[in-house]
Amino acid sequence: YQRRVREVKVGVVKTPPTQGSRQALESDTTADASLSYSNATSTASLEDVTDLHPKNIPKKATKNKRKENNMNKTPTEVKLKVDNASSSTLVSDAKPQQSEQSATPDLHKPEANLNDISVQEMAKQENEQNEKVKKKKKKPRAKKNITDGGDSNVIACQLDVSDDHPLQRDVTDTKNEEIKGPEPIGKILSLDGQNEPSSALVPINFGLELLESSTHNNVQLIAAGGAIVRANSVILSLNSSVFHRITTKLELEEVEMTEFSEQPIKIFLEAIYTGKLPDVPSECFRDVNKISHAFKVKWMEARCFEMFYAFSESIDSRCLDYADLLYIFEEAAFVLSKLNKREFLMVALDKIKSSLYRTDFIDQYLQQLDHREQHQLEMIIELAEVNVEMIVWPLIKQLETATSISKNTKFLLEKSDLSLFWISHPKTIDRLFEELGRVGEMSSSNDLRWAFELLNKTKRNDSST
Repeated sequence: YQRRVREVKVGVVKTPPTQGSRQALESDTTADASLSYSNATSTASLEDVTDLHPKNIPKKATKNKRKENNMNKTPTEVKLKVDNASSSTLVSDAKPQQSEQSATPDLHKPEANLNDISVQEMAKQENEQNEKVKKKKKKPRAKKNITDGGDSNVIACQLDVSDDHPLQRDVTDTKNEEIKGPEPIGKILSLDGQNEPSSALVPINFGLELLESSTHNNVQLIAAGGAIVRANSVILSLNSSVFHRITTKLELEEVEMTEFSEQPIKIFLEAIYTGKLPDVPSECFRDVNKISHAFKVKWMEARCFEMFYAFSESIDSRCLDYADLLYIFEEAAFVLSKLNKREFLMVALDKIKSSLYRTDFIDQYLQQLDHREQHQLEMIIELAEVNVEMIVWPLIKQLETATSISKNTKFLLEKSDLSLFWISHPKTIDRLFEELGRVGEMSSSNDLRWAFELLNKTKRNDSST
């Protein structure tokens, strides 16, 4: 009976004794309840077995009782085996199995009925408790089946759960299901303590390959003759404040630059794309310098001045070429008149003054006096300084063959200090006014009147000196 109780507790016997087994126990109560064996004798009664039931014995006492029973067992231990279908039999390890009528022990009828009922109720309660535990421990197992369908893979999850399980649901096809983002919550995410990023400092090498890209270049620069050169508005804006206003404020996509030819514009763009001013042909330098000044590309203006200075220093003072000196003089004159900058002029004048060809340069430059502009003549006066004879002698040569006194001749003589020159070179001054009187008599009374006024002015300044 202990074995049966243990089997019921661990769930081996799932059904209580049937009515047939109960009747068999009642009919065998007259049999002898004690069995003799060769090594030991033991008497088992239903009352003793009932006292050993786990419900009647404390937990700790039950464990101690089981240990004592295990120690008192002999090789001829009697095992009580309960048949779930019909009856219970007593089996011995030392003797063969006997018939059902002769092998049953002597059990009292009233106590057997009470215990059978308690065992039945206990088994029922144990079964119910086991089912509840199994339901709690049972978890759905997901099986992933990856199936190809259409343009995308769909993963269907099959849940191994019962029909009434809360996780039981129909697996739907998510192929055409729209993926939605999170619902707006009306909040603003912010991050404090970030370092302020520095602005982009030019010049920067953006890469010359971007200049050839049709997708990057969204602004058209129209050169002389209708030639179109494309550029990127962001790169233009970073280098030029003028382009920044054109592209952001005015939002223009075309910029007319018809004053310049196509080649200087391309050199200008190459410089702002690579951050480096490339080699510039002498015939394009003026336009490149003017573009950088007109669109206020400060770093390129500085590079142009450095390039001009380096070219002037490369001219050998021992074997000067008039063409080289004329080039730096004319470029300096252009910057002075158009850009109102004197640093180019100072470089050109210093280079010419340091050479031994200053007198020859002024003489050759004044040979085309009628084609010179006023600011160029002012530069010649500044180049001559106090050496007025460098200007007077070329003018005397031109007056010998002239039929009138030109506007530029009058300007040079009026701006030059002839009073100081009269003291140091009186004969040269006399020769000058003789030629002025002769030409004035030939041309008009206005020229002659002007010559006498200039002479009186020179004498007054000479007497005051």
